[in-house]
Amino acid sequence: MSFQLDCFFSKVTMVWLISTTMWIYKYLMSGHLFQPASASGRLRLCEQQQTPCTVGLCETAECVICCKGFAECRTSNGTQPIPQTLPPKTEEMLLYYSGSPVGIFKSMFKRYIDLSNVTLYGNFSFLSPETFSQHRFLHFFTLKHSLVSFLPDNLFHDFSRLVELVLPRNQFTSIPDNIFHLRKKITTLDFSHNPFDICRMTTIGEGFRRLPVLSVVRLAGLGASGNQTCSMDDNFLAPLGHITNLFLDLSESHILHRNEKLLLPLVSMRELRISKLDPYRSCPSDANSLFKNIPKSLTKITAESWKTNRPISKSCYLNETSFAPFRGLKLVGLSFRYSDKIIGDELRSSMFEGIKMNSLDLTWCC
Repeated sequence: MSFQLDCFFSKVTMVWLISTTMWIYKYLMSGHLFQPASASGRLRLCEQQQTPCTVGLCETAECVICCKGFAECRTSNGTQPIPQTLPPKTEEMLLYYSGSPVGIFKSMFKRYIDLSNVTLYGNFSFLSPETFSQHRFLHFFTLKHSLVSFLPDNLFHDFSRLVELVLPRNQFTSIPDNIFHLRKKITTLDFSHNPFDICRMTTIGEGFRRLPVLSVVRLAGLGASGNQTCSMDDNFLAPLGHITNLFLDLSESHILHRNEKLLLPLVSMRELRISKLDPYRSCPSDANSLFKNIPKSLTKITAESWKTNRPISKSCYLNETSFAPFRGLKLVGLSFRYSDKIIGDELRSSMFEGIKMNSLDLTWCC
């Protein structure tokens, strides 16, 4: 009798262990702990969850369709750059187009009325009017590495519904005025690496004052394409001054080297990213003046991948004076990761004495 009970409890224990292990595995794979950070991550998660996916040709495009309305496609077909055989209920679309330049027309997206997130890469030359005029649920729109230089006024169904508008590496020479109709919900604008003609611009755009919930502005590469000798007005960035908790990305942009007072109006800026710069465009280091007028509201500064290709003397290195403006801040984080030759051969701790910060990242630095 005792032997039978032992066998019974052993089987129960084994079943419990197996079921518990399977539950833990499904929980980990469900994405509760590991959220996908990109489209590729999203597709991997589909595989982990064993969500039914279709991999194959959609007309002449190679597509992956899964995860409740997500589709990723790659095509070079200029006649049909947007596949028309995806499920009509597709909500998220990621498309890589590598063919000859082609415009984006309303008919291309007419089938996919439920789209909420559209990301397009490649040789798109223009956006036609009313392309998304019937898409009432579109909240996120991204167009990268394209040839687009203007946005039609009636491009979207309702500008006020957009949350993020991401247009890096296109051909805009200034911020389009019609984006300032995005008044109600827009939180993120990205115009990085567009050939802005800052020599003819008096401000970044007065319309920014009408965007009440905007918090992220990415302008990486501003003034980096043939406009490096322009002197800008100290109030060039002033239209961003009202934005509470502003995150501003000015990476790969040397406008601060020539205009040390540009950041003064940004009295509520929370985070500044100024990565991929050459701090030694002159000697002593331009960084001394770059940090001179940083706003007291800053809690995080990211200055990663600072490098120079020119020979420099030790007299040009950053020193205690360079970091003096940081002593009035309460920093959550300061990062000079992957930067080279910014403070000489030896890191002296005295440089950071008196700076209040929770973390300092000097990985592969100096």
